[in-house]
Amino acid sequence: MKTLLQLAAIAIVFLTGCNLINPQEKLPAYIYIEEIDFDGEISNNHKITELWVYNDQNLIGVFDVPAKIPVLSTGTSDFKIFAGIKENGISSNRLAYPFYKPYEVTLVLRELETTIVVPHFEYKDNVVFPPALVEQFETGFLNYQPFGTSDTSFVITSQEDEIFSEDGSAFSGKVVFEADFNLWQVESDQVQLSAGSEVWAEFNYKSNNSFSVGLRPYVNGIPESLASALIIKNTTDDNGIAQWNKIYVHLSSAVGGNANASGYSLYIQAAKDPEVPAPLLFFDNIKLVHFE
Repeated sequence: MKTLLQLAAIAIVFLTGCNLINPQEKLPAYIYIEEIDFDGEISNNHKITELWVYNDQNLIGVFDVPAKIPVLSTGTSDFKIFAGIKENGISSNRLAYPFYKPYEVTLVLRELETTIVVPHFEYKDNVVFPPALVEQFETGFLNYQPFGTSDTSFVITSQEDEIFSEDGSAFSGKVVFEADFNLWQVESDQVQLSAGSEVWAEFNYKSNNSFSVGLRPYVNGIPESLASALIIKNTTDDNGIAQWNKIYVHLSSAVGGNANASGYSLYIQAAKDPEVPAPLLFFDNIKLVHFE
């Protein structure tokens, strides 16, 4: 009898030990995000492609949109979600866009249940869009004018298959290269920028020809040589038809390169690609973005 009791006690201890070593795993809850609400002031179009999700100040991960996000912290939890973009349109350069406010929400989550969240994003209160650098092609007056040896300039188009219609635009900017044209260059008025601050350009575009974007420093009203620029490839699909895209161009490194610069203009230029017989470029919602 004593032996049987000893064996039973050993079995109970063994089973209890197994539960301590291999406790029952906690099942996750899920957050599902398919739609994003965005208030962009100048244009509500965006290209938020991923979300940086924090739960009680801890990073859960970075998720492509649409996202089904597993969360082990069930019950009532605080979440902070940052809008992620692709810097300079490069897939490997993913970051939380510094100008957008994070979306904060308190959720009550239960194991294996899915909660649908529609995050709302908008620009931070101290973000500046210099009016002289905003171009939506809606007023008939162009803020971007030719410079240098440019052969051509913007033409305002209202043709249905040419305008960027996602944000209700009635007009967009169009660049046409005639047979003997080889170079297009336009720039904005000057704006003062502080070295070390975040400076980006945003715009919608479609093209069958490459082009570049950058900042041009001015010293006492006289333009200097063009600062280094990002070269942007065309946006044609597999059939060679240009498609609209949005890009966030990081220009901070171009500010401060000239210590005597009194201002900077935003410029866009394109040289005719040899393999493109009839270059066409379209733009809309051009703006420079920086902090106060």
